[in-house]
Amino acid sequence: MPAPLLLDAEWPLVTLVIEGSFTDEELGVLLTQAGAYRARGEPFVLLVDARRADRPTPLQRKFMSDFSVAGGEQRRTLVGRAIVTGNPLVRGVIRVVELAAPPPYPSRVFAEIDDARRWLKTLLA
Repeated sequence: MPAPLLLDAEWPLVTLVIEGSFTDEELGVLLTQAGAYRARGEPFVLLVDARRADRPTPLQRKFMSDFSVAGGEQRRTLVGRAIVTGNPLVRGVIRVVELAAPPPYPSRVFAEIDDARRWLKTLLA
């Protein structure tokens, strides 16, 4: 499987594409890249395209959760996140997790990528 990719050609819309599974090392690289976006000090939104992703390991989920609430002042630059997955069960689990531990920015889960893009663009308006 290809490594996850962070794409910023549509800045301030950043897209994370995940296909299959990924290693802890690949996750570390992604989190470092995402930290660099925050360090720019400019507002941006994150579109997570997980339509072809495998389930992350418990340790990877913890890293991602810790990252989503870290960042202090830089946290303000991430103004929203949309996660796209075709699996209704996964969408439900994400919603429950976010109700229990809400991220410090607006976050929604979508079945369709176009719906996610439209919503994220409203956050930048």
